Amino acid sequence: MSAAITQSRAIVSQPLVSKARQCRRQMSVRVSAAFTLPPLPFEMDALEPTMSKQTFEFHYGKHHAAYVNNLNGQIAGTDLEKMTIEEVMMKTWNNGNPTPEFNNAAQVVNHTFFWESMGPNKGGAPAGDLAAAIDRDFGSFDAFKDAFKAAGATQFGSGWAWLSVGSDGKLEVSKTPNAENPWVHGKTPILTMDVWEHAYYLDVQNRRPDYIGSFFDLINWDKVAELEMSPTIAGLMRIVGWNALSKRYYSSKCASMVCLDNIREAVSVSGRDVAEFLQNLVTNDTAVLSNQRGKDQSMYCHMLSSKGRFVYDLLVYRPKDADHVIIDVSSKEKERLVKTMKMYSLRKGVHIDDVSSEMGVWAGLPSSSSSSSLVDVEDSGHETPCILFEEDPRLKALGRRGVFTRDFQPLERAPVSEYTVHRIKQGIAEGPDEIPEGSVPLEYNIDALNGISFEKGCYIGQELMARTHYTGQIRKRLVPCVVKSDDTAPDRGEDIKDEASGKSVGTLRACENGVGLAHVRMARVFSSQGQTLKTAESGVVVEPYVPEWWPKEWTSES
Repeated sequence: MSAAITQSRAIVSQPLVSKARQCRRQMSVRVSAAFTLPPLPFEMDALEPTMSKQTFEFHYGKHHAAYVNNLNGQIAGTDLEKMTIEEVMMKTWNNGNPTPEFNNAAQVVNHTFFWESMGPNKGGAPAGDLAAAIDRDFGSFDAFKDAFKAAGATQFGSGWAWLSVGSDGKLEVSKTPNAENPWVHGKTPILTMDVWEHAYYLDVQNRRPDYIGSFFDLINWDKVAELEMSPTIAGLMRIVGWNALSKRYYSSKCASMVCLDNIREAVSVSGRDVAEFLQNLVTNDTAVLSNQRGKDQSMYCHMLSSKGRFVYDLLVYRPKDADHVIIDVSSKEKERLVKTMKMYSLRKGVHIDDVSSEMGVWAGLPSSSSSSSLVDVEDSGHETPCILFEEDPRLKALGRRGVFTRDFQPLERAPVSEYTVHRIKQGIAEGPDEIPEGSVPLEYNIDALNGISFEKGCYIGQELMARTHYTGQIRKRLVPCVVKSDDTAPDRGEDIKDEASGKSVGTLRACENGVGLAHVRMARVFSSQGQTLKTAESGVVVEPYVPEWWPKEWTSES
């Protein structure tokens, strides 16, 4: 099966993602992958008369496509075939002694970046923080323009002019020959201009200075500003599209996979101030996400009101060495979370995006929770657009949790109800239906589920949380329970009463297939023997129990 890219309009319009081609045999799966040409962010004639449709037909439709096609031919059957495009580029740079694959890999990235640097009805001057940064580091916008133009005009032969963020955080202009770029030198570009002759010859022949002058009428400063806040290849990935420049493999032993669509959704937070931004908002210490560089990280936390009451429960994922995090939030609260975070992000170097249309949240059930046969994805040779898939940070017994791009199709898939029952049996709540807004987070066991740090600095709602932890006693807790119902299913939110005394002992927060979550008074439930608890309206018997992971002192306190 050929990995080559035909240069038809249909193929040209596909994103640059890894396409797994699987040739199944009797006992094995063979996987090969190819990169495909990313779509232009505008029509080929959108930049006329400054840059003609004819130029794009050759520059994009032939030159850029050829780099992709040639790269696929070079990496076919090698270890490079399993890498992301940026990994191929960095590896083949080979510490300044590039191998033959480098030119094609780097030119794929360079050209993708070049198209994103431009747009119709753009040009002018930058605004906001980017304008301030240019004034700070160049003295003025005009001085920057002179430096950038000079870099393009004085690059001998073929090459590129760049505006990059250096290791010291300052903006700088540079030029590179052929396919070389700032990434391989440890810098992170936010704007580029192609000065290879094929970029302008059909429009202005050999008059490179004319081309350079007109390029400033095309610069998309909005996208440059986005990259200035998120200056890495990951930042480019976000702007081009999350899966545009990356493919990943994952390996885990799970009984089956559960898609949590319409229950949990993904929001991204990217930029230079991500850790500081979240540190001021959530209950956990964001250092958890950066303790081990080079590894995927995940964290459980809550966001609270100023009075220390529950607002959102979040799982936060940081792919290895990325400058962004992905937040897994209740579908019912996603829009409000995005709005809230954007309100707090003013004057911060962060960018908040709803990425639920591009990626989905998945759970991987451990083998003990399902009757399905064990699936080892790595052994089966299955390639998947995995963004991150790690052990659930709340509790190992929950299995695995993470995010995948929308084209993910697992080998085994279980219904959502199977995950819900497994989670409820462990006594763990999710979302506003099970943890009502205004609840006390410690009553929902956030402290034993690795969801809070009592040593970190200030965050919204910290004062009441700390006071409750250090001086108060938790009189209620969320516990799993058996719900003994034949025909009548109790409603979420029903009171739970002691049948003998008629007194309320708590509230039913969830019920699914004979198991439930009850928010109950510990002393009334676990210190009395022989009592029968029933839901107030439906009259269903409820039997709370202590899950294995609970700290012993919780039950002794009752």
